[in-house]
Amino acid sequence: MTAHIPPISVSPYRLLVALSITLIVNIPFGYWRAYAKRNRRRFEWFLAVHAPVPLIAVLRKWSVVSLSIEHIAVIALFVVMYFIGQRLGGKIHVRLASSGCIEAGRNLVQDILRVYRVASSCKIQ
Repeated sequence: MTAHIPPISVSPYRLLVALSITLIVNIPFGYWRAYAKRNRRRFEWFLAVHAPVPLIAVLRKWSVVSLSIEHIAVIALFVVMYFIGQRLGGKIHVRLASSGCIEAGRNLVQDILRVYRVASSCKIQ
């Protein structure tokens, strides 16, 4: 005889916060990943792709999403937000690197500050 464990409901608020943080955290990592790929730095690329994964696992646990078939759609949302954040960061890097305003590095925040310093002579599309 097995014990019936009632399902724990997922809080929509916690889920929305966790998914948003997953997206936002992955944007700088996607930026770093694009830099590493462009400059053929394999270890940096590996770190940029895999470093945010433990944080996402913690966010998934915080939002009470278990690794079960009942939560497969929610887990898929986490994966989608992860890849969207990585992709957005990569697109930002490509756009800054191709603009010619600055030499795009591996740090998104520093590069954005550099763009603001030279904003009068720089047009980014």
